Amino acid sequence: MLNVLNQIVDGANQYANLILVFTTIVYAFLTYETVKIMRRQVTSNIRVAKIHLRVSAEGKRDGFKISAFKDLVRRPFGALKDVTFVFRMFADFVNISSGAGAIDQPKLIIKFSHSNFELEVRPTSERIGAARRTVIIPGGGFEKIDLDYFVAFNEKFLEQLKNNPAGIEYYVRYRDNSGHRHKVKIDDIDGLK
Repeated sequence: MLNVLNQIVDGANQYANLILVFTTIVYAFLTYETVKIMRRQVTSNIRVAKIHLRVSAEGKRDGFKISAFKDLVRRPFGALKDVTFVFRMFADFVNISSGAGAIDQPKLIIKFSHSNFELEVRPTSERIGAARRTVIIPGGGFEKIDLDYFVAFNEKFLEQLKNNPAGIEYYVRYRDNSGHRHKVKIDDIDGLK
């Protein structure tokens, strides 16, 4: 009997280091997975839930209304110097994690397909939910933002608009409190097209 016990103990001693290494690897992996889950719970994760853009333009001097960008192509370039473009953005930002977070006020980006031109427009009025430069969104919460953007005479913008009125694209760009920059295309647009 004592001989059998000695054989079992000797066999266990031979594999003890291997068992210890395997147990340590499993423990390290499970600890790493737990840390990842905890990090997701306390770090904010802010996304755009819904975004809508309303676009309009009017002339200052003669008060003409523009119903489509192609209408601008027919106007003389000098008359376009008095056109002001008004962009009104309605957005719902959602924090899908448990940790509170914040974003800078979103900027409107106007681009044209088949061109490197990009116009960044800062908000000019502060409305619902955006009275601060930074918008704080609690964990699991959401914030409605309503901002106005104005583009007065900008020669390069008007030149791109005259050359490619159908190629205009809109994006919203914002930075969260983690330092990540986000750029989201706006597809829900009414008004000028």
